[in-house]
Amino acid sequence: MPNKYIKNMGDGGFRYLMDKGVWHTNAHYGHANAETVVGHASLATGADPAQHGMISNVWFDRDKGKLVYNIEDA
Repeated sequence: MPNKYIKNMGDGGFRYLMDKGVWHTNAHYGHANAETVVGHASLATGADPAQHGMISNVWFDRDKGKLVYNIEDA
């Protein structure tokens, strides 16, 4: 993180994350689709969508014959 921002940080928040967390200087998605569930699953698991299975917020369920939302559960 550029040092020019550190002076504006309190003890919590980003300063805490910077001091206690993991810091990546060259992080990026390995896929083009950055929808909510895709991005969250990729960040949480470190896996690409082809591995963790969350491909979109909505997809066509062949068994049901309709579009389903990613967290839909009967």
